[in-house]
Amino acid sequence: MPPAVRIHRLPESGLLGQSYSWGLEMKHLVLAAAAATMLFGAQAEGRDTIRIMSSESHFPYTAMVGESFASNYRQPTPIIERTTARSSTRSFCAGVGHEFPDIIGIPRRMWNAEFKECQENGVSRITEIKVGYDGIVLVGAPDGPVVRPTKAQIFQALAKRLVVDGELVDNPHRRWNEIHDSLPDMPIRVIGPLVNTDPANAFLLEVMDTGCRKIEAMARLPEEVRDPACVSLRNDDVFESVSKSYDEAVRLVHAREHQLAVMPFSFYEIHADSLALHPIDGVLPDEQSIAMGEYPVICTLFIYVKVQHYEQVPGILEFVTEYTSDRAWGPDGYLVNLGMIPMSHADRIDQRSNAIGLNPMWR
Repeated sequence: MPPAVRIHRLPESGLLGQSYSWGLEMKHLVLAAAAATMLFGAQAEGRDTIRIMSSESHFPYTAMVGESFASNYRQPTPIIERTTARSSTRSFCAGVGHEFPDIIGIPRRMWNAEFKECQENGVSRITEIKVGYDGIVLVGAPDGPVVRPTKAQIFQALAKRLVVDGELVDNPHRRWNEIHDSLPDMPIRVIGPLVNTDPANAFLLEVMDTGCRKIEAMARLPEEVRDPACVSLRNDDVFESVSKSYDEAVRLVHAREHQLAVMPFSFYEIHADSLALHPIDGVLPDEQSIAMGEYPVICTLFIYVKVQHYEQVPGILEFVTEYTSDRAWGPDGYLVNLGMIPMSHADRIDQRSNAIGLNPMWR
């Protein structure tokens, strides 16, 4: 039986440039550099083990595929470094050679600026493979009122600052019905994802930033004022982030009256019997509304393969074959059992063909 997937956790930076401290950062950087030197050696020596960088929310799926790949294909288990989506793309796009990762797994499409960075550094042949979905959802206690907010109303509830009477001021809202009389008369209490994780970054971009730009008074602000205001969360007793895990959020939802929480749909499903979903923009999240693109806060899961490493590192095609097999990502596959929402049959056929062909992406 193959050994468990080897995991490395890297120091990282958040989406908005905020430092994500793991303590003794310099010591970690030195150790990481030394480990990389010992592990991969000089580029000319090569390596026989696939190196993958995976974002936090993508990691369980990539790790499971890695174990199945090693068992089914009698290959060395991949080395997986768990980090953020941005750190993954930055390392992937840094160059071609054995010191750079072969594959990354992230919960979004690679940005145009990242693709350009890849091209500029000689990473000219990349295969983009969509593998499934997740969503970011708003939940509460089953016996509590249902809020039914829009993205703009969530922004008005949780933004640090809002435009009021033509001036940008500290958010004055304390109750949902102060934002709009269609919302319930209850206190605004929301606990959000762990700071600088994929769900937190997705919530900032897909809910807060999008909702902000739907508000005319915010949209009219100068760009240098509006952009940071759109992704700045209040830090009073109305909003807080989980400090350790989503189990903490579930506990608080039941311990505090009118407490809501933001979390991945895949985690909600684990606790579906004790939590109630709240619609966003009028759409209730479920597997169908997320997979069909109807629910407005979706995380599309991708892996990116460095095609130029295909002949340098053995097992890359086999790993991709395993990831895109029905036993992995099919409706009854082991990735779906972990919480991934599967694509349609037609999309799986299309993406598998793209993956097995290692077809290069274009922008």
